[in-house]
Amino acid sequence: MSGSETAIFIGVIVTLWIAQMVLGYRQAIKLSRRIAELRRRGTVAVGMGRGRFRRRTYAIVAVDRGDRIVEAEALRGWSSIATPKPIPELTGLSLHTADRHELMANRDPALQAALRQALSAIKESRAAQEHAKGGALVREDA
Repeated sequence: MSGSETAIFIGVIVTLWIAQMVLGYRQAIKLSRRIAELRRRGTVAVGMGRGRFRRRTYAIVAVDRGDRIVEAEALRGWSSIATPKPIPELTGLSLHTADRHELMANRDPALQAALRQALSAIKESRAAQEHAKGGALVREDA
């Protein structure tokens, strides 16, 4: 390989690397905005699971004051242009029973782990809030 071919090759690699960084940044900004939108609807948590080949799957869950899931979304994919996809089947389920619901069993293991992590984070947050108030946590198992 000649010097000019090497320079072109390095230039292409650097250009692709910069493009990946820009696309990743844009994805992070879009995701942050989406989470901000969901926060207007309730308490929001994000969970992460790992799939094959260390591919990450993220779950975003919003829960209202009545401990019902108002929205759930999954973000997964190989590229930085992946966007969150809604999981409408989880809408309306109780925070306390969603992780044991049959709809969870039909999900891939990485998404299951991400959803469980997000639901667990909200449960822990609610328990800490109740404890700080000096009250007992009220569980709704319906």
